[in-house]
Formats: sequence, C-alpha cells, structure tokens
Amino acid sequence: LGYEKTRVVDLADAVGISVGVFYQRFKGKREFFDALEDDVIDRGKERWLTFFKEVDSENSAQVYFERFVKELAQTINGDIGFFRGMITLAHHDKSVPGKIAELDNDIRDLLMESLIEKGFLSAGAVSEERFFMAYSMAAKTLLVMQLNEVGPLSGLDSATHRELAHMFVSYLGIKDA
Repeated sequence: LGYEKTRVVDLADAVGISVGVFYQRFKGKREFFDALEDDVIDRGKERWLTFFKEVDSENSAQVYFERFVKELAQTINGDIGFFRGMITLAHHDKSVPGKIAELDNDIRDLLMESLIEKGFLSAGAVSEERFFMAYSMAAKTLLVMQLNEVGPLSGLDSATHRELAHMFVSYLGIKDA
C-alpha cells in the first residue's frame, strides 16, 4: 500500500496483534518504519557478507554476475513491502533513503572488491563513477520491475538475471564472459 496508505490497524492485523500492543512497542507508524529499516539493513549486511564470502570465481564473469543479480533480486523481493513504503515516504522526507543508500554503497564496494580479488577486474580498470552506474542501473531496474510487475520479464526471472548480467559485463568491459 505504501507508507501513506498503510494504517497502524493494517500493520497490527497483518501480524495478528491488537493496535494497543502495537503502541506498547512503537509510538507510531514512523517509529515502526525506522525499526523495520534497521532490520532490513542488518539482514542485508549479513546476507551480502555471506554472499561475497561464498561466491566462487571458477565460472565466467557472466555467471558470477548472474548469481549476483539473482541474489539482488531475491533480496529486493524479500523486502518489497519495505521498499514500497520507503519510496512513498521519501516523497515527504528526503532523509529516508539515506541508510539504504549507505547499504547500497557497501554492496557496491564489496562487489568491486570481490571482482578484483577473483580476477575479473583489475584495480583501477573501471572508474568508481562507471561502476556506480552499472550497479545502480541493475539494482534500480530490479526494484522497478518488482514494484510494478510489468513487462515480459520479472525481477525474479532467470532471463532477466542473464540480461542484466550481460549488461553489467558489457558496460564494465569485462572480456571473459
């Protein structure tokens, strides 16, 4: 429903508690959203640290990026209600995307470090701006696809993962895909 259209009674009903119990824990909808945001960020950091620790480099860069894009799509999908709320709330409060933007920066930095460590990319071969653009386009494309559920592909479709991975590899100029 987005932040504005969601009522406290809707939140309480969704988890099977009374509105009174909700207010025992949170002062209001915004405090709930802030707690949810902290949880999304904490889980996101843990998920991405695990992903980059476990991903192997025995495959091509294309396959590596497909796995990355799939993980990104699953992460977004798992918290799609939060992202919908964040977007609608951000229209009124420009500080809202700040914490998530920090997580985005951390993921992007981990991705670049991983690519260098696994030999897919040489240090300094791609400018930070270009790398930021590649990552941002993939993440925002998946987010928009999953929010709107439009087009012939979905954010969770393997064909989408292949296409976004191909775009990533091509845009960054990685040759071994």
